[in-house]
Amino acid sequence: MWISGSSKGSLPAAAQAIYANDGATTQLGISLAGIGGTPASAASEAFDEALTKQQILAIVRPFIASGDLPS
Repeated sequence: MWISGSSKGSLPAAAQAIYANDGATTQLGISLAGIGGTPASAASEAFDEALTKQQILAIVRPFIASGDLPS
């Protein structure tokens, strides 16, 4: 599945947080949409956005025994 913009497509709700903020079209303060004719959809597909430790733990929690996760 390819994420374009903020669309999560047919991903199950539990997996959608993996793509938080992946609709971003700005990197290092530079808007990539429109540069050389780049559409916003392609600019949003070009990079994966970083997740915080808390976001990652929330994503994996359903798959890992709670005693095995750091706080």
